[in-house]
Amino acid sequence: MMEDLTVNDFQYSFGAPGELFGDEIDFTYYNNIDFPEVQTGSAVSIDINFYQVNDVGALYFALWVDFNQNNIFEDSERVLENSNTIMNGIISNADANAPSNVNSEFLVPLDAVLGSTRMRLARGTNLDNPFMPYDNDFSMTACTEDPVGFLQGNIYDFDLIISDSANSIAENTNESPIKVHPNPASSELILTAVGDQPLYNEIKIVSMEGKVVLEQQINTLSTSINIQNLEAGLYYIQIFKDSQIIASEQLIKN
Repeated sequence: MMEDLTVNDFQYSFGAPGELFGDEIDFTYYNNIDFPEVQTGSAVSIDINFYQVNDVGALYFALWVDFNQNNIFEDSERVLENSNTIMNGIISNADANAPSNVNSEFLVPLDAVLGSTRMRLARGTNLDNPFMPYDNDFSMTACTEDPVGFLQGNIYDFDLIISDSANSIAENTNESPIKVHPNPASSELILTAVGDQPLYNEIKIVSMEGKVVLEQQINTLSTSINIQNLEAGLYYIQIFKDSQIIASEQLIKN
């Protein structure tokens, strides 16, 4: 039920869609796909195209990454799902206007275990009642069962290699379209564009758990952001241009 998956510009196509109805979940482990390495502290772009199927029930999707490599997809490792993407509306596939594409991104935690880890992409229905209307609060589980013999969709597993960003962050500091100071900071951040034109128009500050805690539209060469109400800790600063992330930096809040 997924047509293709793109990770940081590397696309894999799954081929023709599977059966609409069945008693089992379609599970496949794609251990021969070499997605680009991702680095701790970096933003990973994801693009998923879904097949539109003639189904009366609402369909859901989710993406997990086993960052701690304990062979369990925990709720905290669910990095994308309906509620935090464009698919956070009524997506019954009986609706011809239902969205069929997700273009988003997730952040790799700084404390993620390095090396090859498992990434899981799933699509299916509400296990409690597949015929229920779409529920934006519903979250898929990583290991689903099919208690009523109804469509549960697909589960695809992949290998994703996580590398250390310590050296690359230092090497790429001068390539960022924006300078952030002070860092660490306690009350205020100053953001200044590199060059004579701003190459960005939105800033988001994201917690280590992937939650957006502050966002601000920007159209000037220099601006200040009040971070006094943020709890002390480590965050990511995401820099956007026309809804596309173009850079990501670490922020230490004192």
